Amino acid sequence: GKKDSANNNNNNNGTNNTTTSTLESELDRAETAIRNSQIQVNAIHRQWKTYLQRLAVLVLLITLHQMRGPTAACLRDVKQYNRAVQQEPVVLAAGNGGSSNDDDNKMPEITGYQATLLVLSDSMVHVLAVVMAASLSFFFKA
Repeated sequence: GKKDSANNNNNNNGTNNTTTSTLESELDRAETAIRNSQIQVNAIHRQWKTYLQRLAVLVLLITLHQMRGPTAACLRDVKQYNRAVQQEPVVLAAGNGGSSNDDDNKMPEITGYQATLLVLSDSMVHVLAVVMAASLSFFFKA
């Protein structure tokens, strides 16, 4: 009886060793598969991030190009107005404030500061688009 018990224990230990080694090898394979999957996911993530950064830079360039038109048109209008005022001063109607002196009633030239404010107010949508595109480009920096 004791010999049979000892043989059964040896057989069970052999089976347990085989089962343990099989489980360990399967765990090793699973860990390797997870590591490889993580490496692939990280590579795809880097590729997408690079692609989105390039796209953000392209959007920034397009936005700057679109902003150029309204800004240039506004500056042209300011320069044209200032030339017209210099060549032939525009006099306001005498009824504003009771002053009949022509120097008081002349339309003033637009200063550089006023021109800057006019350009910014005229192209505020484009300025915001440039800020958003620049933020995107910064966000996707690799």
